[in-house]
Amino acid sequence: MGTIELEIEPGNFVPFEIKGEEPTFSEMMQAKKLVRKSEMESREGTISPKDSSQFDTTTGIKNNKLRRQLGGAENAKEEENILANFGFREGDYVRDARGNLAITPRRTSARHKN
Repeated sequence: MGTIELEIEPGNFVPFEIKGEEPTFSEMMQAKKLVRKSEMESREGTISPKDSSQFDTTTGIKNNKLRRQLGGAENAKEEENILANFGFREGDYVRDARGNLAITPRRTSARHKN
């Protein structure tokens, strides 16, 4: 058994046990889930699972460019960078317990020129 160090946030590493010298695909996927879970837990503005029922999943983001760029993001940090490029700041969006994004109501009517 081996151990690798996972960086769950910049400068914060935790040990992660693997069966061999190199992580298997399955172990890599488990490690990614652990990192993502840690990101979500440490994020301000996270809402509880019971509140996720308040997400409007039918309307969606009307700005096609924003929607397309968010769809191409590989992780939460990339999504936040994209939102920042469109003028959104922390507090203008939240995540549910599963990491889904929601733009807060006060920003849905704002116009963005990107």
